[in-house]
Amino acid sequence: MEEHDLLTHTGPGTPCGELMRRYCQLTALSEELSLGGAPFSIRLLGKANRYQQHPESIRSESYSGIDKWNFPAQDLCVTEGPGPVQDRTREHLMPCDQPLRVPQAEFQREHVSIAKGV
Repeated sequence: MEEHDLLTHTGPGTPCGELMRRYCQLTALSEELSLGGAPFSIRLLGKANRYQQHPESIRSESYSGIDKWNFPAQDLCVTEGPGPVQDRTREHLMPCDQPLRVPQAEFQREHVSIAKGV
């Protein structure tokens, strides 16, 4: 019975409780839930919540500010794209922006040739 208690009790100070508190992702407050209510979805990791980044830990323990044991957040942070490619055809660039325009034009030519199947 004692071995089962070790693995199933999640109260404060218990080994399983400490493990659950370390990796638990709180998703909603109890006030937001209703007994027998319909399920709802919540995005736990993403740009909207900055991949659970903690600004205070940037200064003290982690360059990224994301918990070092939160591997999914670390991975998602560096692999999620910037979003849709912007249409820059109507952009008014200044002469100092020329170094930016050259790679954009090359990328646009390559994109068109790929789309045409060339």
